[in-house]
Formats: sequence, structure tokens, C-alpha cells
Amino acid sequence: MNRSKNTWPAVFLLVSVIVTVLLYYMLFLTKLYIPKDVIVMDQGWSLTSSQGTQQVSIGGRVEGADFDEFYTLERRLPSGRDYSSAALFFQSNHQDVVVSVDGSVIYTQVVSESNPAEIRNNYVYLPVNYQEKILTLSIHSDSPHYYDIVSPVYFGNYNQLHEISNNNSGFRYLFLGAFITAFLFFIVYAIRILRRPSEYNRYFFLGLFFLFSAGISAVYAPTIPQIVAPAYVSLVQSFVLFLAPLPLLIYLNIAASAKLRRWMVIPLALEILLLVFSLLVELLDIFPIAVVMNFFFVVLAVHFGFAFWHVISLKRAGREPLLPLAALCLLFLVTCFDVYAYIWIKPIEDFRLVKAFLPVCCSYIIFRSTARITREKYKGLFKEELNTYVADAVSKNYEMLEQRINEMHKISHDLKNHYSMLYHLYAGGRQEEALSYLQNLCNDYVRTLPFCNTGNVVVDSIINDKLSAAQALHADIQQMVKLPPSLPFSDRDLCSILVNVLDNALDALALQEHGTLELSIFYEDQQLFIMCKNSKVGETIERDGRFLTTKSSKMIHGYGISIIQSTVEKHEGTMHIEYDDTSFEIYISLPLDSPLPVPFSHKRH
Repeated sequence: MNRSKNTWPAVFLLVSVIVTVLLYYMLFLTKLYIPKDVIVMDQGWSLTSSQGTQQVSIGGRVEGADFDEFYTLERRLPSGRDYSSAALFFQSNHQDVVVSVDGSVIYTQVVSESNPAEIRNNYVYLPVNYQEKILTLSIHSDSPHYYDIVSPVYFGNYNQLHEISNNNSGFRYLFLGAFITAFLFFIVYAIRILRRPSEYNRYFFLGLFFLFSAGISAVYAPTIPQIVAPAYVSLVQSFVLFLAPLPLLIYLNIAASAKLRRWMVIPLALEILLLVFSLLVELLDIFPIAVVMNFFFVVLAVHFGFAFWHVISLKRAGREPLLPLAALCLLFLVTCFDVYAYIWIKPIEDFRLVKAFLPVCCSYIIFRSTARITREKYKGLFKEELNTYVADAVSKNYEMLEQRINEMHKISHDLKNHYSMLYHLYAGGRQEEALSYLQNLCNDYVRTLPFCNTGNVVVDSIINDKLSAAQALHADIQQMVKLPPSLPFSDRDLCSILVNVLDNALDALALQEHGTLELSIFYEDQQLFIMCKNSKVGETIERDGRFLTTKSSKMIHGYGISIIQSTVEKHEGTMHIEYDDTSFEIYISLPLDSPLPVPFSHKRH
């Protein structure tokens, strides 16, 4: 069972990393898929429009166009290349395109009214004597405010140009398959983590970090249309755009409430349905996806608003402050609307580089914030389980006492026989056998005694339970407890301190064949002292004043010392830790408001 919990998040991380690597490979290493003899004609174009003539680079958007305007792009064809079948390749979208060489029309592409948003591959044969002639692209733009050229113009042999898209087919399908697989992993784990957030470790959060960063970056990348096949361009963009907010929304739900509230579940479910619906719209071409996207952003804004308000209300209620996450919530909302404006309204060319790094930064902050939130959740679960542990420990303590009382009655019942046996051994001159028999009898009697019997039910139950566990580990135990039946501390706080102190010691003893444990609890001068020393093997890792666990699941372990520290500080006490290569010692001092009655002292070796 534990193996499954640790394995599946690691698999999710592996899939997410693969998706991220594939995506960034497609986005930033596209020239590896361009044959070496093919020339990328993205520079040196002259744009002539109603705004005049200007030098531009194509492969993106250029500001300044009027709606329903004709404009031209011109540049000289390369020289020094002699192709048997020279051709051009470029992609176009939302526009009619006419290609001319020295004024002679050689290619025409008319936008289909049934599907105007489709991205088209354009392969254009050039005349035999093409070198040094003027290439002209006459374009009819139906986009307000900007001239939209989807891709650079590639120049080369016709067969080589087909390799630009054909050679990427298998890789493209691999990318889509990996992305969909990661998305399914994400949905499954999102549902499970909402139910039991403390079960998930760093692998799962790192996987979401990679997937989240890759998805948002894909939306911003201007090179997607050059790489992905035209039939999948809008599909992939819509997919990552709709997927991107889900991790943040889910973690806002976790942060806002241990239980999902109904008004937070409904928007989350609606967003997932919109995601699926948007994919169907793209595949079946039912109606423009802008309609779905408009509705999605309305739902997204409402969900962010509710989450932000609830996080702020948690702060007012005195719980763990989550203002950084709330601020990130608003920042991400602004970013989403910026993407919305970039795709559907008007491009924002300024700060494009800053926006490209923004998703990565946000993803890292989300990863760190959600990890901290899960740790706080674990602390909360620990506090909720303390009462259950105390009840179980008290019950076990009473059972232990009853069992040992029965054993003492058996010894008392057989005492006459033991006396007779000792008399005959001694009278027969067998002093060594008599001494050995008496020693065994004393050991049996000592084993029937509880480790602790101060009259304080909580202290006795915890110490007897934990020291019995240490005895089962063959540890050499020395303990001295001097306490009255009642103490001016809550049972929960006493349990929190003693359980974590002794659990840390037991973890160390479990790694040794014959360890040692020393425990002292007493009070002097209106101070309660708790001292625990245990032997250990291995390295003690301390970082920034915090002791790190050596357990495999660090996300939900390693908080015993911090819980002790917070409880001690709550009562204005002090805690001191000393350790070396062979031992670990913790000293705790808690002030008492008034002198305690004369205690019952219980000491056992």
C-alpha cells in the first residue's frame, strides 16, 4: 500500500517531465527539423499598407492594420541555389493570399467561408528562372489592429519542404499522447488529493509544476503554428489554455477549506466540463470556440473571486495566513485575461519577454505554496488524531496494568513454592543455584511493574506505551518520572510533547540492534523539566534551525521537532537540543504558575 502511494506520484512526475521536455523541444529547437538546404525567409520583408512602407520580420503579428485591408509583403528571392523544383512553403490563417514573382501571379489561396479559422499549408512552385526576382505576397487581412502572418516563408526543394511537416508527424502524435496521458494523471490525482491531501509527496507537486509550466508556456509561444500540424494548432492552444488554471484552482480549494465547499466544487466541475466541451468544439467544428472561451473566463473569474475571499477570511480568523497565495491568485487571473486578449482581441507586444517568464515563476511559487499548505494540513490532521491516540493509549495502559496485576497475583500465589525451592537449594549447599533462582524471580517481578505509575493518566499511558515499544526493540531503558497526578497543562499539549519526543527516539532505536534510552521528567523551582537522550546511528540533518527527517516521505514527516517547539513556545517554555555522531538529546523546560504538590516519584532501570 505504501509502495503504491510512493510509486504513482513518481510515475506522474516522469510523465510530466517527458511532456515538458517534448513541448520545449518543439517550441525552441524547431530548426533541427528543417533540412539544411532549406532557407528560412523571415527577415528582410518590406510591408506596404495603408500605414505606408516599413521593414518587418514575419512569423508573428505586426501592429497597425485596418480592418478588411489589403497589404503586401515583398522581398528578393535568394540567389546561388539551383533547385530542380524550387518551391515556397508557408502557413496562413484568416486571410486570402496571392503569390507573385515579378508581377506574375503563380499561386492563389482563398479562405473558405465554411471554416475561416483553419490554418492552411501553402506549397508554391517557383518558375525555373526564379533567382534574384521579387517575391510578393498580397494578403487580405480581416483581423483588426494587426497584420497576421502565421509562419515564416521557407524556400527550398519541393520534396524537402514536405519534410518540415511530414517528418514531425510521429513526434507530434507522441507529444499529444503524452500530454493527454499527463492530463488524465492530473485529473485522477486532483480528485484523490482533494480527498486526502496529506498522502501526496514532493513527486506529485513537482509533476504538477512541470506540467503547469509547460502548458502555460505553450499558450505564449509564438512558434507553435510552425511546428504543430494545422489541424491541431487551435486544438493544442485551447487545450493548454483551458488546462492551465486547474492546478491553481484545486490548490486554492485545498488551501481554503479542508472540506470542499459546494460553491467551490461547482465552478471546478464546470471548468472541467468546459475543457472537454472545447475539445469537442475544435474537433467537430460546431461553432467558434471564442463563445466557449468567453463563458470559461467568466466562470474562472467567479471562482478566483470566491477563493480569494475565502483565503482572506481565513486570515481574519487567525489561521495560517495565505495572502501570498491570494495575491498569486489575482496575478494569475490577470495573466489569463492577458492571454485572452492576446488571442482574441489585440496583441500586447510590449513586455512579451516578461510574460514568457511569468508562468514559470508563478508555477514555482505555486509549487512551494502548495507544499507548505499540505504540511500545514498534516499538522492539522496530527492535532485531530491526538485525542484518539490519548484515548487508545489510556485504554492500552489500563489493559497493561490489569495484565501485570494478574501476573503479580500469580507470583504471590506461587510465593510459598518459591520459598520452599530456595530453602532446599540453600540447605543442600547449592548457593549459586539459589542465587540464580532468586535473580530470575526478581526479574519476573520487575517485568510485571509498569514503567510509569504517577497517577497522571495521560503521562502514564503515553510513557508506558512508548517505553514498551522501546523494550520490544531490545533497548536499554533508564527512566525517572517524578510528577503529581495533575498538571496545569492540557492533555493535548502534554500528549503532543511526549509523543513526538518519544517517537523520535523510537525511530532512532529502530535502526539499532541494542540502543539506549534515558528519560527524566521532574519539576523544580516552578519549572517542569523533560529530558530525553537516545543513542543513534547515521547523520542528523539540520538546516536553517530545522531538523530534516530521513524518512522517504518528507512531505508528511519530519515535523515532530517543530510541533514540540510550537507547543513549548505556546507555554513560554524553552527547548534545547544537543547531538553528536552517537547520541541525540532534547531538553524541555516549561514554567509553572504555582508550586505543585509533593510528587510521587517512580524510578526504574
